[in-house]
Amino acid sequence: MDKLRLLARRFPKTGPWLWILGLLQYFSVQYIVALSWPQPFSLKQNSISDLGNTVCGQQNHLFICSPLHNVMNISLIIVGLSMSIGVLAALEAFRLSKPAMLTFLLLGLTGLGTALIGVFPENVVPSAHYLIAAISLIIFNCGALVAYRIPELPASWRWYSLATGSLGLLALVVLGLRYPTQLGPGVVERIADYTPDIWVFAFSAYILVRHKKGLFQACR
Repeated sequence: MDKLRLLARRFPKTGPWLWILGLLQYFSVQYIVALSWPQPFSLKQNSISDLGNTVCGQQNHLFICSPLHNVMNISLIIVGLSMSIGVLAALEAFRLSKPAMLTFLLLGLTGLGTALIGVFPENVVPSAHYLIAAISLIIFNCGALVAYRIPELPASWRWYSLATGSLGLLALVVLGLRYPTQLGPGVVERIADYTPDIWVFAFSAYILVRHKKGLFQACR
């Protein structure tokens, strides 16, 4: 922990870079794993978790066969740990307002949940997998909502954060109620997950560009 604290204070951009690199590998791996399926992977019907499913065959009226499921589950662990470690680095590197600190802490909890999703694939421990996934997505989108209150951010960013969290939570409600839409459950789930993912990516880039100009004051 002392080494992380020293590294974070010496290199305050460590946290945002961990978030960016973790998300880049996460999206890249999803694309690669989906291409490995013997039958076309359906963004409309198949969930993200299906990519990490360890059994090949017909499951719940859907064909699921992910030869690179281990790669997907490792990717989930990597993106989760990168987010959590990135939060620890950011907390050590910057002086944060209370809303910013709460946002970062919620992102850290999301990271831990995401890593656990990779440890418990949907078909191995389904109850734990879906419970952790649901809680993680709720926390994730709430993190974006809380960012609306960060005083260091301009009004445009605060409204973007509010829209992100609201859209993600709305998608979760639709998914939880199993409300039929033309998008299909797969797309609705991705709205709940990808919307805050993109927000974190953009937020990280914003911190990297603006921290020297006073967005967050680096600790000395």
